[in-house]
Amino acid sequence: VLVSSELSINIDSFPYWGFGLFSSCYLNKVELKGSLISRAKLIFDIVATLGRNPWEPKFSFFWEKVTKNSTGKHRDEWLKLLTFAKRGMEEEIEEINSRYQIVEKNAKKAKLFPPGWNKDHSETNLKEVRKQIEIARQALHDQNAVGLKRALDRAEAKLIEADPLVGLQNEELLQNQNLDTLEIDNIPFIDLVNGEEE
Repeated sequence: VLVSSELSINIDSFPYWGFGLFSSCYLNKVELKGSLISRAKLIFDIVATLGRNPWEPKFSFFWEKVTKNSTGKHRDEWLKLLTFAKRGMEEEIEEINSRYQIVEKNAKKAKLFPPGWNKDHSETNLKEVRKQIEIARQALHDQNAVGLKRALDRAEAKLIEADPLVGLQNEELLQNQNLDTLEIDNIPFIDLVNGEEE
């Protein structure tokens, strides 16, 4: 049994033919509990990792007899989860891409630039966002959910730096800002409490 903040996974393995003499004799029952998108993404990762279709038993006759289920229905359930996971990840990519298009427009409007804004640095970040979006799309094509997530995380971080409305472009901007500071020792202090008591 494996438990995380998003998923609970229970795996039972037992032979369904050949008395368990070979590894292919075993049936693995995987029970997942959690949100649909979390379960679907895990199934997506499992299929990509195995390199074969996990819904295809070695001997369909024995498998159907033990599980009292049809291989066709079993396959359809796996494919439903795979399709759901793929659509969810496509939506994640599109969400970042939509935000990119908005930020790209903002980055061209000088009236939105905060003091000390580095326009060239913003454009460089936007190029990196485009690159990471393409990496995410390629990762989805390669069934690499982990690679997709990393690419989108990098894209999101660069979007924040590139957006003049956010104003968190880089450390250099913050360091170069000439902020007027007032030392606390130079602030006049008047004790109103003691004055009233007198």
